[in-house]
Amino acid sequence: MKARKVLVVDDDRDVQVLLHRKLTKAGFDVVFAEDGISATKVARAELPDIILLDVRLPGGDGFRVLERVRHLIPLARVPIVAVSACTPDMAQRMLDEGADAFVPKPIDPDRLIATIHGVLGPASPPS
Repeated sequence: MKARKVLVVDDDRDVQVLLHRKLTKAGFDVVFAEDGISATKVARAELPDIILLDVRLPGGDGFRVLERVRHLIPLARVPIVAVSACTPDMAQRMLDEGADAFVPKPIDPDRLIATIHGVLGPASPPS
């Protein structure tokens, strides 16, 4: 069975290392973008199964990335989980603008993986 691909959009190197380790261990392929500008480029090139998106990013915040992704035909239906240390109002705004779920920082890896599985649903059986 092909591993599902997760695009992590976060500029914090410690978060990248943590998520790479935990998501790889959980059976996901992981790719990264470090800012709002590269997020859309990487998403278009990699066509991830899900995007984990920080709200506070250099080069265009998570709201702008969310809007761009939702308007790109090959990516419009890709689930997006906002993962951020932001105010409750910002978290609600991400959900209102199209994020499928929100996970606060500091990240509880088990909660994040459960959220990913909840958003993606069960894996497809091998073909």
